[in-house]
Amino acid sequence: MQAEDDADHDQYHCRCHKVAAHKIRRIRDRLPGLGFERVLEEDHGQVFGMRRRLSEHEQLHVKVMPNGRIEAEIEPPPEYPLAHINQKHSYSAHRAVVDVLGRCGIKFRTVHDVPPTCLDPVVDRPSKPTHWKVFAVAIVAAIAVFAGVLAVNKLRS
Repeated sequence: MQAEDDADHDQYHCRCHKVAAHKIRRIRDRLPGLGFERVLEEDHGQVFGMRRRLSEHEQLHVKVMPNGRIEAEIEPPPEYPLAHINQKHSYSAHRAVVDVLGRCGIKFRTVHDVPPTCLDPVVDRPSKPTHWKVFAVAIVAAIAVFAGVLAVNKLRS
């Protein structure tokens, strides 16, 4: 079954599913009951995006587009900026989307043949991701050292 969105898939996202446009609000209203929260994110034309933490180092990120297409990935959360900076550690959330839509009671359709990357995604988890707080402490320490050096130099002159 080839369809409208077939050319727009990659190994990191599932874009296989679509709901009727009039059901978008229902999905948005039901996802928080399943542990999803709204997130600030780049505008890719989505109606909304939400995430649900799966573990300390992974989140399910779902975006719903105006035409009802759902884009989803499992990825490191933004609290781990170096692991989240590119797609390397992201993978398709195909099965999770089917589960979530079923739990929401939302009917959907598959818009193209399901690619192998959705059925058997390559999972490359970061080995030791660094939390953003570590970077914040390092920056504060660097500023303190820099300020100390400036103060010592000022006293010497």
